Amino acid sequence: VLMKGEDFNAFIKERWNPEVIILGKWDNYLTQHRLENGVAIDEGRTGSIQAFFKEDNQTVYILSEDTIYLNPICRSMFSGFEKLKSVHLNNADASDVTTMSQMFKDSKVMYGVFADEMKTPKLRFMTEMFQNCSSLHSFSMPNLDTSNVTNMSNMFANCTKLQKTDFSNFDTTKLVSASGMFKNCGLYTLDLTSFVT
Repeated sequence: VLMKGEDFNAFIKERWNPEVIILGKWDNYLTQHRLENGVAIDEGRTGSIQAFFKEDNQTVYILSEDTIYLNPICRSMFSGFEKLKSVHLNNADASDVTTMSQMFKDSKVMYGVFADEMKTPKLRFMTEMFQNCSSLHSFSMPNLDTSNVTNMSNMFANCTKLQKTDFSNFDTTKLVSASGMFKNCGLYTLDLTSFVT
């Protein structure tokens, strides 16, 4: 299991200032990118999940032999990075994640989040998840399960460049608060026909 979101954030920032963060498998990246000197980043610091930084492409690779299980608390995991442009979570299992609040907040040059296979059956909190991500164009999370989410307040607040989004898979039957969800958002059109509140 990966470190808690806030611990992960501090761990990366103490060492690097990446433009890209990728969660992947050893086989796909280690040899191809000649990665060396990995640092343990799993919750127990056993080395089952390691972080590598590649200078020439300013990328942090979070790698494991198997699927990487995200910590149930992903709060602030990628928030406040100065140079972070994209996050790739396609080897991440989020089946035990309960909170993604502020997960990407204030990463102002980040333009994309890619997590096509990530499922979130236990997710409850998405408060301020992308708030102030003023360069975010789109996010690809088609399997995001929001059926247990109660709070989406300010989720996309101040995402002034947000254009491409599909909320058709959002289940909002348990949603209690969506206050300011799209405040100062760049969307020209917004289809919320799937929302039940």
